[in-house]
Amino acid sequence: MSAAPSASAREEIARAGGGQAPSGPPEPAISSRASESERADAAGWTVVIPVKSLTAAKTRLAPEHSPAERAALARAFALDTIDAARTVRAVRRVVVVSDEPVIERELRGVPSVEVVPEVGPRGLAAAIAHGVAVARTETSRMHGAAGHSRPFGVAVSPGGDPQELETSRMQGRARHARRLGAGAGAGAGAGAADVAVAVLLGDVPAMRVAELDAALEVAARHPLAFVPDAEGTGTTLATARAGVPFDAHFGQDSAARHAAAGFADLAAGHPESIGPGLRRDVDTAAELRDAVALGVGARTSAVLRTMPDLAEGPAPRHPLDPSIAPPGADRKAVS
Repeated sequence: MSAAPSASAREEIARAGGGQAPSGPPEPAISSRASESERADAAGWTVVIPVKSLTAAKTRLAPEHSPAERAALARAFALDTIDAARTVRAVRRVVVVSDEPVIERELRGVPSVEVVPEVGPRGLAAAIAHGVAVARTETSRMHGAAGHSRPFGVAVSPGGDPQELETSRMQGRARHARRLGAGAGAGAGAGAADVAVAVLLGDVPAMRVAELDAALEVAARHPLAFVPDAEGTGTTLATARAGVPFDAHFGQDSAARHAAAGFADLAAGHPESIGPGLRRDVDTAAELRDAVALGVGARTSAVLRTMPDLAEGPAPRHPLDPSIAPPGADRKAVS
């Protein structure tokens, strides 16, 4: 037997899914037969969370919600996800990849969290590749709040000068580009730090700490693993054990592409360890209602309280409203 979720984690997952905790005596967290790599991974993961532009986020909520509402929700989703991830006992470090100043300000000085700017091409895949490369670069390792000494360069107060902020961001990009070197990417294996890495999308506001904890415990049994979203087509979490090259496949039909690339499906192989909050990403009003029913984090709850009709599903705007999307646009194709 390898690692199994602790009794408290299993009970928490059962409560989240509305069921009963599995019966029988609790299994040891790591058995004597667990491999050394499994033990190391279970003891300390680095979680990479990409946070893209808030102003352009969650366009599939546009039929129901204004740009300001969508930006507020996207920010809350991301911060709730980060708050939960950094609290997981098996997570020693969280790398947030974002060019959003508000995200950097919110997380400045938070222990075990490092915010790094994007480098080079923009897009989700590039942000994830950069985050994984940072996670596996030994010189980039951060140890608590002391290592979070302004990853964007000079200190900038929330009301600081915009030019100073831009200079700081440029310095941060240059520093990370020099650190990683040309061609560094998610698949970097040779010479990379011996670090277990998990990529977690930043829009799972109903994810509980115990759910990610349990998922990472069973992920440590597999060289590569993933958790599909609630619909079974997308991916919310992808993992690679220490020393295993990591080429993530987020995007359209990511669940099928991860499976085809040899990633183990944790929801299929370890259903008792994968809670519903971890699988419930939020892109649409219906998915938001599902997340609210599961129980969302404090930041998302605060936003919802300012928009009392949000969780109940406000009446959709006309689909041809030009403020939603240009004529003929396929909103389903936009995340």
